Amino acid sequence: RKFADPPHHKALALSHLARCHRAMGDVVKAANFAEEAAKSCPEPATFWYESSAYLAMLERKRESIQALHIAIERDWNYWAVVASDDDFNLIRPNVNQLLDELREREKEKAKQSFYDFRQAIASARKVGVEDEFIKEIWEARHDGVFEDKYRRNNVFVYRELVDETEEKIDRAFRLAEKKLKERIEDKKNIARRYDSEERNKLAVYENEIGGLKYQLGNTESKYKRWDPGEGFGCVLLIAYFILLVLWQIIQNEVLSLRLLGGKDGNRM
Repeated sequence: RKFADPPHHKALALSHLARCHRAMGDVVKAANFAEEAAKSCPEPATFWYESSAYLAMLERKRESIQALHIAIERDWNYWAVVASDDDFNLIRPNVNQLLDELREREKEKAKQSFYDFRQAIASARKVGVEDEFIKEIWEARHDGVFEDKYRRNNVFVYRELVDETEEKIDRAFRLAEKKLKERIEDKKNIARRYDSEERNKLAVYENEIGGLKYQLGNTESKYKRWDPGEGFGCVLLIAYFILLVLWQIIQNEVLSLRLLGGKDGNRM
């Protein structure tokens, strides 16, 4: 056989062959062609659903449910389609079990999204976001809009709730991020002003310290201790004058004694 390319065209050709064999009553070949089509081009849900239907007609339950699961994950419209598709009558309990499991899963997702939604709003309000959007969705929560939808027990409603809350969560966090950035910028501005003031204070302190050092230098120069190696000649000169004065005093005393002694001799 010769098939067209790319893979999607090949899958379409295989799908047509499967339908032809089903119309001729050969469900086994139809199932084989449909399975090959799904594997050739796995992205579209339709090839998986067709494969699942043929496998269900052959009561190949496990393989049929696996293919059906893939089909629904790729296109949730098949959830509603399979509910009334007679091709699945032979494995209906298995189909219903799959649908119940998927419904419960989506229900838990919706519940978790509601919790995340409340956390996001609380976080936004905590950082100071007072936006009309926040008030609106906060009031909607208290009005029970989410709870009313949640109680409908409908898989499509659950999925809608997840999409809605995810959009609101994203919006709440973007508002919170914006508010935090504003607060951070305010803190930076305060820090810059504080830093500028501190630098000015430091400059004043440095000037005062410089003045004190200058005064200290003058004081030290006035009261500097004598160094034996400096001004030695001046010291000798001073000592010389002192000795000279003492010598003069002694000479005067000797002269006085002589004069006094001469007077005493004349009297005798």
